[in-house]
Amino acid sequence: MENTIFENVHIEFQRALFLAYCFVKKMTYEETIIQTSVIKICNVVTSTATVTDWFTYCREICMEALYREYEEKGKIGGPGKIVEIDESKVSAFKCNCSQ
Repeated sequence: MENTIFENVHIEFQRALFLAYCFVKKMTYEETIIQTSVIKICNVVTSTATVTDWFTYCREICMEALYREYEEKGKIGGPGKIVEIDESKVSAFKCNCSQ
């Protein structure tokens, strides 16, 4: 499949497509292994390494798309624009140093 994310994939197309679907649905590794092993292709169980590789690959594709959009549209917000943050995690680290 030229010019797609599946171009140089070394696993079955159906399994690769299902792995991408599991990533989008935010399934856990365990759920993904179960779901993608259900596919009757060579009776192969999807390994944790395969799930890890695919989820990493999917994240890279998402980041690439965000970088392209950032380059085209620029930063979000700006003067007179309100940017709302839905979720954030703010934490402080303790340092065992004497000050």
